[in-house]
Amino acid sequence: MASTTTRDALSVMASRRSTKMFLPTPISRDVVASIVECGRMAPTGMDAQSVNFYVVTQKALVDEIATSTEAVALTKFPHLAARKAKLGVSNAITYGAPVVILLTYPTGGMCGQIDVGHTAENILIAAEAHGLGAVPTLVPQINAEKIFSLVGADSTKETFGLLIPIGEADPRYRNEGLIPAKTIKSKVVWKE
Repeated sequence: MASTTTRDALSVMASRRSTKMFLPTPISRDVVASIVECGRMAPTGMDAQSVNFYVVTQKALVDEIATSTEAVALTKFPHLAARKAKLGVSNAITYGAPVVILLTYPTGGMCGQIDVGHTAENILIAAEAHGLGAVPTLVPQINAEKIFSLVGADSTKETFGLLIPIGEADPRYRNEGLIPAKTIKSKVVWKE
């Protein structure tokens, strides 16, 4: 029989949804550190632990990442403008989140993308467990050079993995039907 902790963990994993509307409420450093630590505990290929974390809580820097990326992204991804209008958010990159975490991995590394995926999943689940929303986004990759310069990442040695905005979910996102219904499409084959 599953323990309460196991059921709670499974409930968090099953209920976690990407959040695309955040409240501007600051998140305590302790909570952000806990989320980052969960990311750092993710499995990595050959236990290389080569994923780098750039944690941005400075509002001006979060805003610069969002506005500089959106300027490039809206022309390349027109659906973002429609999403921005529908949600009424200030930008369609960080969605008003007070925290963003940039994950990078060594350029040419053998398991970088997989390691970033494991790391991101831990971060997303940890944010949900803390009662926060988060969304993994690859769109900012088109603005990687600028983002790297803003956070101090070395573009000659690191590759953009994911940008994860984190914050308190705006209750309107879930309560007003703005979050799309999730339809599970993956194929499962059992050979018993």
